[in-house]
Amino acid sequence: MAAAGTEVQEISYEQLIEANAAASNSLDPVLDLAFDSKGLGLLRLRGGDNFREQVRKIQANLLPLAPQLAKQPQGVLDLLAESKDTRNVNGYSRGIDGHRSGLYFHPALDDPISLAPQEVSVDQSEIRRFYAPTRWPDETLPQLKKEARSAA
Repeated sequence: MAAAGTEVQEISYEQLIEANAAASNSLDPVLDLAFDSKGLGLLRLRGGDNFREQVRKIQANLLPLAPQLAKQPQGVLDLLAESKDTRNVNGYSRGIDGHRSGLYFHPALDDPISLAPQEVSVDQSEIRRFYAPTRWPDETLPQLKKEARSAA
């Protein structure tokens, strides 16, 4: 492992899958080097045939939907929009900070508030913002939810 800020950090697809399946924190040191305040903000993910097949599937099925999402009617985009008081939690954003655009969503649930720790009051506004529900363009771009969740 190189010092933070000097080199792109790298993990294998297999390491990621194993750590996720085991609910392990074993990759935390690499993630910290990549994404802490001194890191480059990059992480290289390498892998074998299964990984390459997943990348090809995303390129073929999900990425072509990005321009279709951006061209949705303004009313649809307004309904999908990321709340002004959240950042990178859930919702569609276009140029929020001048250049960043994307669709942020929970990989498994449309309303992840059920994941909030029991000792946390879900009525607290900061908790509601973090566990914001995902809104999808089900009527105008129904395949987006399926393909995004498949890629997650």
